Amino acid sequence: MSGGSWLWGNAADFARDAVSFLHDAQRRHGNVFTLRLINQYVTMVMDPHSYTSLSNERNFDFEPIQKQVHPLSW
Repeated sequence: MSGGSWLWGNAADFARDAVSFLHDAQRRHGNVFTLRLINQYVTMVMDPHSYTSLSNERNFDFEPIQKQVHPLSW
């Protein structure tokens, strides 16, 4: 996995093979890491058991994604 392009971030590598890209990033950076895909930063939580502890973290705002994943819980 490369550091990505200064303009596109990791978008090209992600588009080429997203599953392999994410597994490689998980091996290199652990279960929680942030990617830059074009002009957005996306934090990936690869271990579902880590989500609960991270959702209580004040530095992360997971509300927008929680509404998409569990729309009836809001």
